[in-house]
Order: sequence, then C-alpha cells, then structure tokens
Amino acid sequence: MPIFTNRPLVAALLSFFFAQVAKVFTTWYLDRKWDLTRLVGSGGMPSSHSAFVVGLCTAVGFASGTSSVEFAVCFVFSAIVSSSRTRSGELDLGLEGGT
Repeated sequence: MPIFTNRPLVAALLSFFFAQVAKVFTTWYLDRKWDLTRLVGSGGMPSSHSAFVVGLCTAVGFASGTSSVEFAVCFVFSAIVSSSRTRSGELDLGLEGGT
C-alpha cells in the first residue's frame, strides 16, 4: 500500500501505538491490574497525542532537514499540542507555578 511508504506518517502512527501500549503497562505498574481498555482510551500518561505529533516532527526532521518549512510547521504544531495537553489540567507537571 502506498500510504505505508510515507515514513513520517508511519513514524507518527508507530509512536501513537507504542504510547497506547505503554499505558497498559503504566496502569499495571501503578494499580497492579491489567486494563486493556487503556489501548483505546484517551488520557493519562504517556500522552499518545504528544507522541503522535513528536513522532511526526522527528521523522519530518530526518526526511526534510531541520531547516525546512515542513519541519518548522511540524515543530510549531507539536509544541501547541504538547502545551495544550499540559495546560488542560490532564498533565500536572508543576509548570504553572500556582500556589
């Protein structure tokens, strides 16, 4: 299939898949129970949304170079996705400096 020859797309999809699989193991580690619904659920760590855009950005950087317009667009896109996940309250990394 021609769609699977697009390396940035494959890298993004693999990153998403590995993040989803990692959620099963982190749930087991924290709660000592196997929860396979984490394979399809959203939320929690690691963030599959962030993994998806960072995988895309990294692959575009390797394919087009880090001085390309494509990489710049992917970088800004991944920064927006990652920061919105942090600010949404789902990820509490202590970056806000609140009381």
